[in-house]
Amino acid sequence: MCKAFIKCGRILSVMILILLNLLIFLPVGAAAAPGDLGKPRSSFDLGYAKTMEGKVVILSLFVNTPSSKWNVSKMNETLSKLKTATRYLCENADEYNIELSFEYDWSKDRSLRHRAIVPYETKDRDFTDKMDETISGLVNGRIDYREITKRRNADGVLMMIFFAGEGRSYAITYDGEDIPQESAVIFEEADAAVYAHEILHVFGAHDYYEDAEYTADVVQYIKKKYPKEIMLSPQCTEYGIDSVISPVTAYHIGWLDSAKEAEEYNELKR
Repeated sequence: MCKAFIKCGRILSVMILILLNLLIFLPVGAAAAPGDLGKPRSSFDLGYAKTMEGKVVILSLFVNTPSSKWNVSKMNETLSKLKTATRYLCENADEYNIELSFEYDWSKDRSLRHRAIVPYETKDRDFTDKMDETISGLVNGRIDYREITKRRNADGVLMMIFFAGEGRSYAITYDGEDIPQESAVIFEEADAAVYAHEILHVFGAHDYYEDAEYTADVVQYIKKKYPKEIMLSPQCTEYGIDSVISPVTAYHIGWLDSAKEAEEYNELKR
């Protein structure tokens, strides 16, 4: 019995070491998993972008790939879109009686802008994994979110990671299981509505389109009740962002303390 006990102990030790190695070598900054359908995870009140109110600092990281590079004209266009997105968010915050401001204009403050070069393309099949390993690692090593929060007296900090190539934009959020430095990965052709959509994700908003986070009942309800909801389908026109932030999303990001839909659909609870 003594030998068997020792053998089991050794097996257990090996298993623990294997688990530790898996934890150590997980890709840095991996995007938070959305959770099972109908059981979405949330970044609300977590990480460096807890709630969308007060003063929010946005850092911009422009990334060049071997075939796609940023120039001054393209970067200025990105800044214009960011201005439209943040203005839209502030105007909506006003409607919910929330004080919100953004500090993002790197044309006036160059410390808000950063650059990086990567050896891979946005069209690569394993782009997300490569991005997580290189850019997120670079962000963690170069950018001190805690110091920026303190020095700028900010209530929230996030980074917009801009790629000059093609791709589908997404958010890297913190749900308590990866890293608290939150970011949004934005591609060159994305419009201002997509910018606002991904920024909202970082603060706890959820997708309402089919097979994303919620069941068909919730998706159909949102489509019928709030057809222009920005987390359902972000839309942009020549005049600005033509989408709304519904009470459901306002509840998810902390602008409202409750929402009637959360009582009707348990999966919508914050």
